[in-house]
Amino acid sequence: MFIYAVAIGLIIGKVGRGKFERIGYVNIRLPFLIILSFLIQVSIFMLNVGLVTINDRLLDILLVSSYISIIIAMLANLRIRYMVIVLTGAVFNFIMVILNGLRIGLTLENAQKVYSSEIVQLLKADSVRFFKLIPQEKSIMGGIIPFNKFFVYPSVATLGDLLIFAGIILIIQQIMTDKNIRKGRNFGYSKGLFR
Repeated sequence: MFIYAVAIGLIIGKVGRGKFERIGYVNIRLPFLIILSFLIQVSIFMLNVGLVTINDRLLDILLVSSYISIIIAMLANLRIRYMVIVLTGAVFNFIMVILNGLRIGLTLENAQKVYSSEIVQLLKADSVRFFKLIPQEKSIMGGIIPFNKFFVYPSVATLGDLLIFAGIILIIQQIMTDKNIRKGRNFGYSKGLFR
């Protein structure tokens, strides 16, 4: 889902006469934490879809570690405009995952809109490691918008996902169109140089 946000941000930035190379001029702090947390989440969710049996405690530690890592990385990069939106989305998702017992909540109605009947049956049997069915009245604590036609992999976006999605788009288009960002200048201080 977030790859689409990057693509949309690039398109909007280009339409706004922005430059792709400005993205390369931005000094990202703790990039290894961002990459690490992304790889951890992709790995554990791929294993989950494959229904591979791995120590539950280890998977819980990996999931929590990935959220903490990405939140720390975002805090380190708050000087980047709109990063607070992405941070808010990540924190919201983390809190909801904790409240759902280290799982992503999903209503039966949304699950049926997105997943096959086999996956829905597994969800009903509580056999999908990182997902759980939640009551309709608590839908805000999990996926609220199903996406099964626009994305390669069907998914249900949480409120946090939507904030992250919007934040990524805003960050990319802002960087591309910010004329104060130039080669050899630290992004965090570039605007101050022109005041």
